[in-house]
Amino acid sequence: MIQDIGSGLNENRKGFRKILREVSKGKIRRIVAEYKDRITRFGFDTFASYCSGFGTEVVILEKDKEKKFEQELTEDMISLVTSYSARFYGRRGGRNRHAK
Repeated sequence: MIQDIGSGLNENRKGFRKILREVSKGKIRRIVAEYKDRITRFGFDTFASYCSGFGTEVVILEKDKEKKFEQELTEDMISLVTSYSARFYGRRGGRNRHAK
């Protein structure tokens, strides 16, 4: 079992990269996630298609209700701003701790 904890915006997660490698080797038959944006915030359909090409089923437990385009876009923009703000302020905070 591979567990991955991190932002769906970050495609460079250790667990996510391992999943891609294992799928390409035919070692994973099913991927289960609570929500599709836990796997990847953008490009989920591409990810699912990639997996399908290697015979891997992607199962999403909590299907989102159909959202209007504007609502989904707004949520995506908020996620991006939140993620990049956390990176920016986290990096700055690390510099401040080392400067003391």
